[in-house]
Amino acid sequence: MQVSKLLVSNLTITEDEYNFGGSFVLSDDTRSLSVDIVDIENTVKLGNIKMYFSLDEEIPAIRSFIINQIIEKGSISSRIKEGKSFTKNPGTECP
Repeated sequence: MQVSKLLVSNLTITEDEYNFGGSFVLSDDTRSLSVDIVDIENTVKLGNIKMYFSLDEEIPAIRSFIINQIIEKGSISSRIKEGKSFTKNPGTECP
């Protein structure tokens, strides 16, 4: 199976005094696997993911795909405005 068929979902990222962690669910059409974000740095655990989903790609490609999916899913757009157009009341503009 191609790694691109995997879905990263239920992404949770935590932070405690600059110590980041998190987890996500990796799934295909028939199986799912809960994964700790730290596991994507462990070659053995990535090998287990490769075997569990019968992936064709090598470990570095699998890691890269998962990281890219985490970055994509974790990006949150922000409407924060600072400087000249900042206002405490959203929807109103400063002169």
